Amino acid sequence: MYHPSLTPRPSTLCPHCLAQDHLHLWTPLTSRSRLDHAGSIGALSDCDIDRIFAVLAHSHTISTHECYSSGLLVFHVFCDSRHIPEEQCCPVLSILLPAFVASCAGLYSGRTLENYFYGIRAWHLLHGMPWLADQSQVALALEGMKHLAPPSSSHPKRAPLTIQLLIDLSMALHAAVFACLTTSFFTIVRTGEFTVSSLSSFDPLRHVKVSDMRCETDRHGFEVTTFHLPRTKTVCHGEDVYWHPLL
Repeated sequence: MYHPSLTPRPSTLCPHCLAQDHLHLWTPLTSRSRLDHAGSIGALSDCDIDRIFAVLAHSHTISTHECYSSGLLVFHVFCDSRHIPEEQCCPVLSILLPAFVASCAGLYSGRTLENYFYGIRAWHLLHGMPWLADQSQVALALEGMKHLAPPSSSHPKRAPLTIQLLIDLSMALHAAVFACLTTSFFTIVRTGEFTVSSLSSFDPLRHVKVSDMRCETDRHGFEVTTFHLPRTKTVCHGEDVYWHPLL
């Protein structure tokens, strides 16, 4: 269900679907052009065109799809409220993007609006639409939005983690946090690659498990602890990371 204030106009181009599917299931009015740079029709079959789309659709992680799709929803609701015809939404008019960003003034953080902007751009690129935005104007608009962002859009700074807090292992939770932070630090990985956003979101195909840890001996005879990450932000098939005690 959409939020009442974020309900797009019913359209066959924008079917009701999961947020992570907006980028590829919401389609522009016109399809990908088969013309080359000289204006000639390329000798490509429908299968070739579909293959291009299928490959590009896998260029972002699910979390990025969800993030970008939120901006795409807000953009469509904005266009609906201004009665912008579909052919002017994609390819987007150069003046439309600054107008969209300006309409969000004081409602979102600067980081959120940047994600919205890049979500609209990713939607264009995925469907083979030309990107006609005036990058300079949009950049100025996004910079202005950062100064107009509401105070509620950012959290106050928290007290820093200290060594004294980290070495308090009197509780199982504290010990787990200590293990996670030190392992992330010494293996030089993103903290998110050793954590999950919630217990219900755990996916054994994406998140590290106890069975993914092993102890090995490297070529120099040092004992090394190895963790296999099933999937990372940059490597879909996963990779191994390591740490060993300092000598």
